Parts: sequence; structure tokens; C-alpha cells
Amino acid sequence: MTGIVRIDGVPYVFMGAPAVDAAPVSQGMSQISLVTTATRSTFTLTGGGVELVVTFLSPIEPGDLRRQSAPLSYLSMRASSADGKAHAVSVYIDVSAEWAHGDSGTKVGWASASTSGVRSLTVTPSGSVSAGRER
Repeated sequence: MTGIVRIDGVPYVFMGAPAVDAAPVSQGMSQISLVTTATRSTFTLTGGGVELVVTFLSPIEPGDLRRQSAPLSYLSMRASSADGKAHAVSVYIDVSAEWAHGDSGTKVGWASASTSGVRSLTVTPSGSVSAGRER
């Protein structure tokens, strides 16, 4: 999993170690805090005059075995100015399709959806996607 935030046109890595064929992203954000609970991990990072808060939430409940067995987490992000100036900020998240199947030689299907300006991608083992593409 890789996360890159572009702040005023300059890319900063905030998660992972991207293998980029084009120009490398050499700047990383600095982690200033981490708060964890049983269901949530919240990272606070800074770079380029921006504070980025990244939260992973696993929606589990002790009495709900179905939710406990679901291999998912919600990822939310919030960016704010750390230096009082206005900044143009965009976020890129990439998850390897190997997360859908442990074998890198196995085809996976994927689908795309957009809601309220947020684009989401779904990746599943080949054959289990009814609408979408395969690669």
C-alpha cells in the first residue's frame, strides 16, 4: 500500500515505499503522532506546510462474528494548513492487486465508482466481479 500527497505541486510519500518508473518521490512527510485503539489507528504527519491526518478504522464489534471476519478497513484523510497559508492538496492511494489474491500471477477483476468527488476502486479475485474489468 502506498500513499502520496501532492502539496502545491510537490509530491510527498506518507505511506509505503513506492516503486516509480518515472521521477522518484524523494520527499517524505514526518510523522508527528500515532494514536491507536482496538478499532482505529490515527497517524498525524506534516510536510510542505500541511498537516495530514490518516485514520484506519476496522468496523468490528465483539458480538458480531460476521463483522469480525470481514477483511476490511475504512481509510479516511483530512488535510489542513500547518503554517496558516493556503495550499493545493491532492491525495493518491495505491493498493497492490495482490491483496485480492496472494499469487501475483493470478488475474484479478476491478471496478470503479465515484461518489461525492471520491473515486473508489474495488479489486477481487478473477471471476467474482460481475461488472468491471480484468487484468
